[in-house]
Amino acid sequence: MRKIIVDCDIGNGIAGANVDDGLALALALASPEIEVKAVTTVSGNVLNFKACLVARHFLQESGYDVPVYCGSFRALKEPTQKWRERLDHGVEKQGLKYLWQDTEENFSLADTGMDSNAVEKMAQIINDNPHEITIIAIGPLTNVAALFNQYPEVVNKIQEIVLMGGCFNVKNYLKDTNFGLDPEAAAVVLESSVPCTMAPFDTTSTTLMKQEDLEEIGNIKNSLCQYLYKTTKPWLAYSKKTRGIDGCWVHDVLTVAYLIDESLFCFKDHFVNIELEGAFRGKTYIADIGFLKNADEIQPKSSRKVKIMTAVDNQRLLSLMKQRLNF
Repeated sequence: MRKIIVDCDIGNGIAGANVDDGLALALALASPEIEVKAVTTVSGNVLNFKACLVARHFLQESGYDVPVYCGSFRALKEPTQKWRERLDHGVEKQGLKYLWQDTEENFSLADTGMDSNAVEKMAQIINDNPHEITIIAIGPLTNVAALFNQYPEVVNKIQEIVLMGGCFNVKNYLKDTNFGLDPEAAAVVLESSVPCTMAPFDTTSTTLMKQEDLEEIGNIKNSLCQYLYKTTKPWLAYSKKTRGIDGCWVHDVLTVAYLIDESLFCFKDHFVNIELEGAFRGKTYIADIGFLKNADEIQPKSSRKVKIMTAVDNQRLLSLMKQRLNF
């Protein structure tokens, strides 16, 4: 059994917020090979306090008793104003907030237990389970970087980190949101010695969950699937209207599916760097010696290569999701 911490910016039920974190968490909860030790939250897809409240609501409504810990509210260095304007208010400017009129919960700051203790709790879980914890990092890497910086003794006790982030060569995309929101945090993780598997935007954006797939999930009569259906339906409609695709991408699901069935994917191992300055800040690139055109100028910053998902079988991925959710 893989013991995991899910570090996420979950936004199910929040207008304009992606639901891929929720789909990934649901797959983990529904899979007997995986034990979710904790959910930690970070500002990204939604503000951290909302992610924390959504995670608690998600688990409560779905019937799971998993602790949720609130994490970092701000990136290590990246200014947040422009990001937050787009992520938190873009749906209103597009006139599409109505899609969530039947789903958005009245999440309030009045909720108790909002201390930012996620990093401390992550360290405690890892120390209590040395070499057994995999971190599923599906939001900005602020919490994970803080963990590595504040508790360096745990770095060699982590079994693996599986992350969704990075963008190498996708038309019209310089960077993805997870790495873009906190490039310095991504650099800390990429340059660490922890075994790392990456699901980059290049691969996750080849996935597609259509309305008929969601209807199949909605026809499964358990509380987890009913919650997923209710909160995913408006996002799928929003995605179709704004992205010009016949459904929605399921980015974060790949990180959990990898733990269950690696044969769904193709991989390549590369050194990966992230740009921290200038117009290309947040951009990831391959940094292998021999792969680079100017190898004398740009050297790998890490001592180990990253296992990169280069392709995924979308139909088998969706079949795995539906099969595990139908319990």
